[in-house]
Amino acid sequence: MRPRTTGPRATRRAPRRAIVQCSIAAALMTLLTGACGGTNADVAMHEAETLRAERDEWRGPKDGLVLLRRGVHAIVDTAVDPSRATSRMIVHLAETRFGPPPEREIVTFAAPGNAVVDAVRARLVRPDGEAPVRPATVTRRDDDDGAVDPGQGVWELAFDAIPPGAILEVVVELDVPGILASDAQWLAARGASTHELLLRYDIPSDAVGSFGAVNETTRPIVTEKDGYKIIALLLHDVPPREGEHPAYARYVTTRATPRGYELPIARTWAEATAPYVAGLVAPTEGTHEGYAAPFTTALTGKEAATAVFTWVRDRLQREDALTARWDAARGLVGPLEKNDLTQTDKVHLLRWLLDAAHVESVFAMGRSARYPRLEPTLPTPDAFDTPLVYVPAFDLWLDPACRECAPGEVRPALRGGAAITLPAKAAPVILR
Repeated sequence: MRPRTTGPRATRRAPRRAIVQCSIAAALMTLLTGACGGTNADVAMHEAETLRAERDEWRGPKDGLVLLRRGVHAIVDTAVDPSRATSRMIVHLAETRFGPPPEREIVTFAAPGNAVVDAVRARLVRPDGEAPVRPATVTRRDDDDGAVDPGQGVWELAFDAIPPGAILEVVVELDVPGILASDAQWLAARGASTHELLLRYDIPSDAVGSFGAVNETTRPIVTEKDGYKIIALLLHDVPPREGEHPAYARYVTTRATPRGYELPIARTWAEATAPYVAGLVAPTEGTHEGYAAPFTTALTGKEAATAVFTWVRDRLQREDALTARWDAARGLVGPLEKNDLTQTDKVHLLRWLLDAAHVESVFAMGRSARYPRLEPTLPTPDAFDTPLVYVPAFDLWLDPACRECAPGEVRPALRGGAAITLPAKAAPVILR
């Protein structure tokens, strides 16, 4: 994947592969120029007759769920004070079933983890008419395989079963507090074919955004409307998501300049990972609470690093230690005394003791292998989920909350994933 960049003074770089078919490009331009731009996003329902026709004309598998339409439309907002910005996201789905339906129809979608559902509208399009419906529940799930990144949430809407021959259409509007730093979407749905997929990102003139797709050759279209740059990707007849490396698309806001005020966001990996520095690296001194190191060694070099790691690894930890957030730093004395250490406590403890042993080390963040690979040329916020320690002199990745790991090993869930040192001076590397 190579990112496509758009914005003031931006250089546009074409993706490596593929030429869009003229018919698809023309259809996409019609969609973009025919819909409202910016914050006045068009969230009207699709034409019922069009949906009925698409169901009738579907020539793909007829043994389960089919997404006739799937759209994700994000509108980036900016402000000199990012906390005063509110970006928007609209998820628009139209799905139908062939064969016996389940008792409940579960609609899922991924969005930035800080997004808040603002409105939900839904209807059933039957062969003989339409009727509004409401979801029985709207819930958010974390750590779901529907997410592309750790920083995402997965929302679940539960509806009554879709009647035979009917189509369920759902529009979900979400507020995303602040400037939308990044979004990623699977191109294929789990367990369902997709007739039409439209991903769209509207970027104000005072911001720069990048877009790229992994394992997909179709080019996005870039155009302008109502003071916004628009990046969009349109795909047809996408088979269900499967395999080891499914395709996905990623959008990143690299920088913003509201009222001429420069806001770096993700031009480099150092900028993209700045929140990890603020939440993991910066608080470490406070975790010592003024106490002397609880373990010291007369060993030096790699032997000292090994001894310190082993001592920290073998400290008793809480049962849910591996679920602690990377930014949950706290004083270490109490957790040590109570055998109540988390993975975040242990990396702070390890860094403390390595410093005491005069072994240079740095904090790092790992990305679980359950998420798709990162593109090193596109710095990405919110891409990592696991705190680690790295010793550069001996090329040692240390995972002290992994009770079975030797120095240089990481837990199985991280193997094959990525890791980056903090503050970031280079792109992520693959963990083995």
